[in-house]
Amino acid sequence: QFSEPYLARAGTLLLMEHLVGFAVAMVLALLQIEDHALVFLGIWLVNFVTAWLLYKAAFAQGRRRAVWHGVFSALAPVFALITFMRLYLHDRLTLLEGIQKSRDES
Repeated sequence: QFSEPYLARAGTLLLMEHLVGFAVAMVLALLQIEDHALVFLGIWLVNFVTAWLLYKAAFAQGRRRAVWHGVFSALAPVFALITFMRLYLHDRLTLLEGIQKSRDES
């Protein structure tokens, strides 16, 4: 369970874009079509939506330079994965700190 809905949507979309891209590339390989440029272009275009969601998640987390999270993510899907992991870890650590704090208070 994510505490940030934009992060959950970005993670789902990131996973789906890679799985679908991999599946399409495998089908093209089975059909002996060597040109996979359209697959990579499709993944990259979907990645713009993922980058926008990651920007929104960074903004919701209160990151001062949230725009750079989105720009960095839009450059390549690998960068989107790196940004997602950074935001995800921040989300988890913040949640754990809140749980620990509530246990200490009770």
